Amino acid sequence: MGRETFAGVIALIGGIIAIVSLFLEWTLFGYTGLEIFQNGNEDSMMIYMPIAAAALGAVAVLVGGLVLGGKGGAGTRVLLFIAGIGIFLAPILLITDAFDYSDILKVLENLAGTGIYLTLVAGLLVFIGAVAPNKHK
Repeated sequence: MGRETFAGVIALIGGIIAIVSLFLEWTLFGYTGLEIFQNGNEDSMMIYMPIAAAALGAVAVLVGGLVLGGKGGAGTRVLLFIAGIGIFLAPILLITDAFDYSDILKVLENLAGTGIYLTLVAGLLVFIGAVAPNKHK
């Protein structure tokens, strides 16, 4: 209790970044993740990707808190693993569906806003939190 673990801290940071990224611009057209959800094409499931990334970020914050508090086991690592992959894939799925591009790097360079980049970083951080050693001294 009270002992910090590297995995918990990294997962918490990643989860917080994923939540914050919902309110940042996901496109260079000025749309935030929340605006994509609110104003997007209702026929496409991809409008839910920013919300899904933020929800998985909330899961990462809660589970990261458990790991940080020393109560995390193998199940918490699996949840962090799934959340990290989901957070990372959400902006990629949105871009490939919305812009119908196969060259994801070209799209990121020309159309992606800060929110997408931070969501990708958040997914990587949560994933690292899932596979990191439990204790860090």
